[in-house]
Amino acid sequence: MPAFAALTSDEARERKAESSRPGTFAVVVTPESFSELPEYAGTSSPESRRGSVQSSVSSLAAHVSSAGRASGRSQTDPNVVVLDRFEDIPLPPAGFYSSPTDARRPSLPDRIQYLSIDTRRPSMPQNLLSSPQSTQMIAMDDPFVSHFRRYVLPRLVQPRLEETSKDLSISRTRDIFEIEARRFAPLHQAICALSALNLSYNGAASVDAAHSHYGRALQPQTATTSQDELLSNGAFLRHFLLFIYDVCIPMQHDKGAANMWAIHLDHLQRIAVLRHDTLGPERHGYLLWAICELDVYACLLGSGDCSFVRTLLQHQMMPGLDQQIPQPASSTGPFFPNEVQVFPPILALRHGVMMRLAKIAQTAQTFRREATNPSGVSPGAYARWQSIASQLQAELASFWQQAYPPFLPPSSPTSAHDLSPRPRQIHDQAFLLHHLATLYLRTSMFPRQRSLPLSNQHELQTDTETRVSSILASATLQLQARQLERRDVIFPLFIAGYATTQPDLKIQALDLMKAFEGQGVGQNTFTTRRLLGAVYEEQRRRVEGGGRMEEVEWMRVARERGLGVVNCGL
Repeated sequence: MPAFAALTSDEARERKAESSRPGTFAVVVTPESFSELPEYAGTSSPESRRGSVQSSVSSLAAHVSSAGRASGRSQTDPNVVVLDRFEDIPLPPAGFYSSPTDARRPSLPDRIQYLSIDTRRPSMPQNLLSSPQSTQMIAMDDPFVSHFRRYVLPRLVQPRLEETSKDLSISRTRDIFEIEARRFAPLHQAICALSALNLSYNGAASVDAAHSHYGRALQPQTATTSQDELLSNGAFLRHFLLFIYDVCIPMQHDKGAANMWAIHLDHLQRIAVLRHDTLGPERHGYLLWAICELDVYACLLGSGDCSFVRTLLQHQMMPGLDQQIPQPASSTGPFFPNEVQVFPPILALRHGVMMRLAKIAQTAQTFRREATNPSGVSPGAYARWQSIASQLQAELASFWQQAYPPFLPPSSPTSAHDLSPRPRQIHDQAFLLHHLATLYLRTSMFPRQRSLPLSNQHELQTDTETRVSSILASATLQLQARQLERRDVIFPLFIAGYATTQPDLKIQALDLMKAFEGQGVGQNTFTTRRLLGAVYEEQRRRVEGGGRMEEVEWMRVARERGLGVVNCGL
């Protein structure tokens, strides 16, 4: 098509824009360009401002005018438009909807340069580490902060007490985020960015507002990032929230696109090591554990390599069992009196399953990397992979049998029904992770795994269907109890829907996932349901064509349809 300058209708311009790759933009900041923005209204009148800067910009103005300001076109490139004046666009009111799939501006990855990390070990002032309760909270009436406190944070830090309790275990964690945000402005911007992102999905905010706060959160607190600032709670929490932000947005599928979530995870890893070496064990160990869980899920979904978990294990930084949950505000320790006997064994059960799941994820990544060998995969390689997967499955089953608390009834979706809320939630998570790990070992470790013949195929398939039914039952119970902030059920639901051969169970998995949609921070559950639906349709077409549904691999479908996610539930 002709250049934009030669097009005469909006329809023609849209067609040309859709057929062209996005370009770049540049803003030349001059006082004259911004003289009429509201930010400058309180200092002087527009006339005086324009007069005060006229001499300093006269040569630039003359140059721009000679380049064709009146026509708005550049004489050097017909596709370049020079704006005469920068016009501010106010944030849309509540109810405005902007598509969340817009990519952030290309300049954002470059700004990570401000976040470089020095490996020296400075002394840490005490005022950067303490969080006195007397410190004034940030903008309590700020709608973004209020939404973060009420909706976002409960989905990031678990377990917590029931909403009806006067003593929420989340309250102390909330105080940490808000107090540190008062001291460290980039953390406040990260809080606003994550809240705005979530609100943009239901039309209560603009996604541009989220991107704007995100960009400001990347800026350092001062012109030069100090070592004290780097190791502060504010910097650690800032990177944690920006990591969550990037996990929640749609993945970039273009080659060469920056994986911002991986960049922030790398910064979190290095900051965690420096904080440990300088300050000792991490005071907010439950956040380290939350990052470990997200790291494992990303690897299981085909991204990442569990480097965060591996680093914590290598440096003996993995938080202890009592540090893997937030401490209740009114308790002197991590457990309430009625939890002391039952909570530690259940935490140990979850810890053991998660560590084995991390090993499974890393092993699967190794298999998939070997499968890309240009010379092909030999029959011996498939046999070796299957043997290792079977061995990991036996180790997982043995651990579960030995570590399962004897005071609980036989493992089922309702085994922890009589426990208090927090131990029950951790048990349910361990229960789901156990079934997820088993099904993943049988279906998703390497290409063509489900097509390989096995001597005990019928027995394994019967057991698989039993585990699928258990996952669906556990998800149904969570849904009936309105525990929609718990996002650890979505990936098990996906694997269950993929592994079962019964169409009615696939439909049930899809329906349950749909019921959980709109209750996370981002739209990953929606994308995951779309992926499961695409897999189900592919399986159905394969069977109708005379093939077997086991020939369909969900990772291949995710790549082909652009439906990859880093985490299913957030």
